[in-house]
Amino acid sequence: MPGRDRRRAEPAGLYDRGAAGNERLPSEGGRGGGMKSFDVVIVGAGPAGMAAAAETSQAGLSTLVLDEQTRPGGQIYRDVEASDAARRRILGPDYDTGAELAAALRASNAEYVPGAVVWNIDGGKRIDYSAGGNSHSVSANSLVVATGAIERPTPMPGWTLPGVTSVGAVQILLKTSGIVMEDVVLVGSGPLLWLAATQLIAACRSCSRRRES
Repeated sequence: MPGRDRRRAEPAGLYDRGAAGNERLPSEGGRGGGMKSFDVVIVGAGPAGMAAAAETSQAGLSTLVLDEQTRPGGQIYRDVEASDAARRRILGPDYDTGAELAAALRASNAEYVPGAVVWNIDGGKRIDYSAGGNSHSVSANSLVVATGAIERPTPMPGWTLPGVTSVGAVQILLKTSGIVMEDVVLVGSGPLLWLAATQLIAACRSCSRRRES
């Protein structure tokens, strides 16, 4: 898309969302210009999708990975390729392992299409998706749906007021921009809240050390 970072050097089979218009997406590469077929199509490039792609391509299966985000990682390892050492220390060692999965995906023979929105899958394993402002179609012998989970906050009085947000959004701000929300009150007792609390405490300590120095 216009305005995106220019395509950087990548192994064959990787497609950047901001690639030039003459780049051939998988759906344009079949025989006679027809629909291309893969042994495995993976929807989602989070932890499960990245691991699956590395395994299937290593087994010699033609693999296509479609993901809505601009970089691999999913929600758990969001923006892990762009995070620096300081942010990885704040987010913890488990987050850091996401970089290894992303590197394995990049080094594999899997074709990876970021910025791809899958909008239809039929009974014959035909996958229709949008990428680069156009619709594309591929077929698969096997399909792996690795779209992960979705946050479902509990509605309560006042939950739509300014300054009230979900813990997932708080994590996204921290992972993508290094933004730390101050004077935070976490409501709930799920595992994600405990993880976010630990990460926010670590981030605040890091901010305090920088201010003192």
